[in-house]
Amino acid sequence: MATIVQITDLHVHRDADGTLLGVPTWDTLDEALQMMEQHVPGWDWLVLTGDLAQDEELDTYEALAARLGDRLERTLMIPGNHDDPALMRQVFEGAFDEGGARFAQVVDGWLLLGLDSHVDGKVSGHVDEDQAAWAQAQLDARPGLPTVLFVHHPPVAIGAAWLDAMGLERPEPVHELVQRNADRVRAVVCGHVHQDTRNELHGVPVFTSPSTAFQFEPGGDLPGLDLIPPGFRVLELGDELSTRVIRAEQLRFGPVYTGGGY
Repeated sequence: MATIVQITDLHVHRDADGTLLGVPTWDTLDEALQMMEQHVPGWDWLVLTGDLAQDEELDTYEALAARLGDRLERTLMIPGNHDDPALMRQVFEGAFDEGGARFAQVVDGWLLLGLDSHVDGKVSGHVDEDQAAWAQAQLDARPGLPTVLFVHHPPVAIGAAWLDAMGLERPEPVHELVQRNADRVRAVVCGHVHQDTRNELHGVPVFTSPSTAFQFEPGGDLPGLDLIPPGFRVLELGDELSTRVIRAEQLRFGPVYTGGGY
């Protein structure tokens, strides 16, 4: 049995007191890490699924590395739209495969695959055929291993029009990868949308997870914040996959969102 913790959409800044939409994002990250150690003390690997540094600065990634400390020895990550993949690789070299801002890691008889959906200058994401071919090669090299696929941008609509409009552009390479390996891919796990959802792709569950910062309200055509505490996802990988979301006990801030980008 392996226990994986997914933390996503941190949106931290170089300024330790920085806020985003009224949220002190370093404080909420610290709370998530404390909760992880308290409620998931036997965790095996930590997976960060993008939007780590809101300002995409080297100093911010270095501060995050310091905050993670010894946890980095068991940390994997992929970039989101609010990231600089080159700087991430510079600071977190051990968290990636040699070929890019992605990863392939075998953990207790399971394969963890992380795809880079970052596109420079865009909020939406993309995974091209070359990266899908790399993922297929990782699967082929480890026949029979059940697999969890991580990608920042969800490859399916979640039912919120404004978020779906900035999801994974031309998702066919990911769809084809999942369809071809639907007997092995047990889940696709994503970030980006700041909420806990479950959908399906070729019979495979697709989960999105809450941000450690602020949450977007489910559904709707226009942006809005959901006043629900931040959290993270836990995946238990054994004979089967089980997953749950752990949230902070209470909301410790009162953000005011007036619309627009983030």
